[in-house]
Amino acid sequence: MKKIEALRAVLDPLLPSFKESDGYLRRCTRMMAGGALLSFVFIGILLIYSLFLFVRSAVRTDDVSELAYPQFRIDSAAVFELETTDYDLSATWNFTLVASYPNYGKLAIFDRVRAFVYYCPKDYMYFGDKYEYSLAKKQLPPFFMYGGNETRLDFRVGVIGAPVSPDEAKQISVGKTVVGSVKFGLMLMTPRKNTTDDTNGFIRFCDPIEFIFSSPTNNTGVFTGQSRACNFD
Repeated sequence: MKKIEALRAVLDPLLPSFKESDGYLRRCTRMMAGGALLSFVFIGILLIYSLFLFVRSAVRTDDVSELAYPQFRIDSAAVFELETTDYDLSATWNFTLVASYPNYGKLAIFDRVRAFVYYCPKDYMYFGDKYEYSLAKKQLPPFFMYGGNETRLDFRVGVIGAPVSPDEAKQISVGKTVVGSVKFGLMLMTPRKNTTDDTNGFIRFCDPIEFIFSSPTNNTGVFTGQSRACNFD
């Protein structure tokens, strides 16, 4: 008993210091937890602000007057069920385009691009002819491009009973069954900001696109040429 009492006499003065140390550790733990929480909040704010700056720097295609225009080229194309009567045409065109955006560090959002398909008996037609006499048109799904990268666009444009002149109907029929090829063109258009005049907007012409038919009875034509760029005119 005397040994136990002697041991307690030695340890009792030390117990308050242990308690104080325990309280100190608890305070340190709370301070570290609070610091970690503040760090997470700060990092979250930085991420949100960075995302805001990134979205704010995006360039919409209806306001690209001071930037280089996007570039498009035909990668592959085919026409299916091409049929004509004396006054109308029915067909479905499949296109694959490769689009590139030369403005490095910029994000371009394309949300109002329309595609027009027209008959192209010659290598060149005036813009008014391409627009007014288009056989089929379609609003493309929204897409975006980042400067310096390429994007593949796959879409289909179809029409049933598009009006054509008797001469055009005959040329298309002869081209498909006798010559073995028919030329069509593709126009891409999107309006600019603060204007309702589409002719002043973003325009690309992909023509002529020559579709090869393997036999007179085949209604499917395939573009077999090399990838070609779409131009302003």
